[in-house]
Amino acid sequence: MRRLFKLVLFISSIIGSGEDLTAQNLAISPNDTIERIGSMEDLETLTISLQNLTSSPLVLKWKKLSAAVPVDWEAAVCDNKICYTGLEDSGTMNAVDSSEWAFLLLHITSKVNYGTAVVRYMVWDEKDPMNTDTLTYILRVEAPFGTREADEATSLLLYPNPANDVLFIYTGRSEGFYYLITDVTGKCVDSGFSETKVHTLYLEGLKAGLYYLSLPDEKGEVRTLKFILGS
Repeated sequence: MRRLFKLVLFISSIIGSGEDLTAQNLAISPNDTIERIGSMEDLETLTISLQNLTSSPLVLKWKKLSAAVPVDWEAAVCDNKICYTGLEDSGTMNAVDSSEWAFLLLHITSKVNYGTAVVRYMVWDEKDPMNTDTLTYILRVEAPFGTREADEATSLLLYPNPANDVLFIYTGRSEGFYYLITDVTGKCVDSGFSETKVHTLYLEGLKAGLYYLSLPDEKGEVRTLKFILGS
């Protein structure tokens, strides 16, 4: 059954993920994705800095694309203007002079539950809204050795769920993965291969309803999660 599953995925068409426009007027440090392993109850700060490469002051705007944070965790976003009490939907930074740095950071405190938080923000120059970058923040808090197997499911996330036009798949793996989507009748409606830890799946053409996403885990066993596609 497993071989048949992999064969179906291999011969299926690969879905290309959408690519962000690279903002030529910005340098990003350390890069546009930051991932960290944290500890239970500790406050973790994940910072992505943005340098103005233009010769004039730059005003950056940002907007939340998605946020998957385990229950009972606390998360807040800060920029070079203000620190918010939560994951604010959008904001505008203070202007930064040529060669100076701005930043967008997250404060995340894991409480009670082990798991993985994945938050994505889009950022752009106020004068050039068509030229954007997507910043991804990933924090993993793993169970101690001996209990990790019971918490293995936390390394696979689908969000938002219910979804509308787009679904994000996070596996936490450094290598790529195959996936298969079926409807409630068991019919394959989509499949493909992703080379990134966070895969963007576009759902245009699918009818509203319940779907199942299946993919092999690191041991080769097939795992299946369900998601709802809204109207």
